[in-house]
Amino acid sequence: MLPKLTAFDAVAKLRREVDPWRECLDRIASRHGLLGAPHAARSGTMPVFVYPTAVVKLYAPASLMPIAGDAADDLVERSTLTRLAQLGFPAPRPLGSGELGGWAYLAMTRLEGEPIERLLPELSAREAQ
Repeated sequence: MLPKLTAFDAVAKLRREVDPWRECLDRIASRHGLLGAPHAARSGTMPVFVYPTAVVKLYAPASLMPIAGDAADDLVERSTLTRLAQLGFPAPRPLGSGELGGWAYLAMTRLEGEPIERLLPELSAREAQ
């Protein structure tokens, strides 16, 4: 269901491909009603897949993480997105989360607009913070 990976470097090599993750993505899409074909996001450290109206982010198991504590990022991100929405900020809304094969995932709504990686070069250092 998931690629057999033994080091975080292998995650980085596969994060921009859909095929190695296809079975996992199909299960997540089925669980959370995601429609359409995903494509891999161009940036980020974790595998992120973009659907027409949603985004799925996979979080590597702690055993693959180069820095201790990164494995809990899925919980932090879900909590942060939920809180931002409660405060009225335009932020992705969590659609669901779970675990498959030791990998955590977060499915969230997709916001319209320019991807942040395209805008960052145009911002001042203060704006980027």
